[in-house]
Amino acid sequence: MAEAPMSLFRPLLFHTKRSHRYDDGCHHYHRHVTKLELRYSKNYDDNRSYDNDNRSYDDDNRTYDDDNRSYDNDNRSYDNDNRSDDDDNRSYDDDNRTYDNDGFNGYNF
Repeated sequence: MAEAPMSLFRPLLFHTKRSHRYDDGCHHYHRHVTKLELRYSKNYDDNRSYDNDNRSYDDDNRTYDDDNRSYDNDNRSYDNDNRSDDDDNRSYDDDNRTYDNDGFNGYNF
């Protein structure tokens, strides 16, 4: 029995899901271009070219004025008068903090 030529087995051996078996009915193998090949092709570079004008950020839009970011010492300063806790205000009366011996550790109001 004569051996079959390899051209008969080529569609079976080289056909994958990502490729077409034939190109326009011809018996030569056709496959999709891979992403790696497309990356280095000229058309891919032309499609991916970004204009510097579109990507450029103006310094005027990104600058932060020192006037807007500056914190005045007057606004941040805490007066000792406002922060001072008077002993009279912080004192807890023993009458308000008494605990019952009933097992409930709440306050008596």
